[in-house]
Amino acid sequence: MRPLLRLCLLFPLLAIWPAVAAESETPRLVLPTPHGEPITQLVTMPEGRFAVTGTQSGQIKLWDISTVTELKTTTLALAGEKRLIALLVRHATQLYVVTSDRVLILEIPSLKTINTIESRADILAAEVSNDGETLWLGSSTLQKNVVQSIRRGRFPIREVMARDRPAGASRGWGAPAVSPDGRYALVKDSHKLPLILVRTEDAAVVHTLPSASKIERAEEFGIVNASWTGDSRIALS
Repeated sequence: MRPLLRLCLLFPLLAIWPAVAAESETPRLVLPTPHGEPITQLVTMPEGRFAVTGTQSGQIKLWDISTVTELKTTTLALAGEKRLIALLVRHATQLYVVTSDRVLILEIPSLKTINTIESRADILAAEVSNDGETLWLGSSTLQKNVVQSIRRGRFPIREVMARDRPAGASRGWGAPAVSPDGRYALVKDSHKLPLILVRTEDAAVVHTLPSASKIERAEEFGIVNASWTGDSRIALS
């Protein structure tokens, strides 16, 4: 448990946690290692040795969890209002870095970029499948909300679906939710259009769930919540 508890050192805050040593239960006050700006992304690599943090401006740091030591820093070249959207694990030695206009695959622990995949639509949200091989992107253009996917970390970014956005509606799809068995992803538009079920293997749309207007009390609350159960069934509320 010590390595996980020590992750609080990576935030630009004063953090207190209980001492885990058997001989003491006294909380310790810990001064953090500054990142320089607010941290918006944090991910731990599967083997539990490294953690990676990131800021909206594209500053990315690699940390040794056991010693809470900063190992490497890299800064993405983000133009204009582009920002870091997500850090997502591909596998033990690779990390997806999602920005507003591209997906990079970084090698861990070198932080070397081994692939860069450009997006023609602004990326607003991202999620990865359980096996790390399918990346889902909730995206937007000026007129449409778009769902995109990347399979096995290669070109191209595939457009799964696009829908016209009504005037005044929010931009983009929410982050796709991948089923526990990794076979499907559930995506929902930001303005009460139907919920879409997509197969992760080939990014095919296999089902469209009822629109919000057809679900009891959805119009009253203005949103339909959809989630996966442990056995990969969809629960609507």
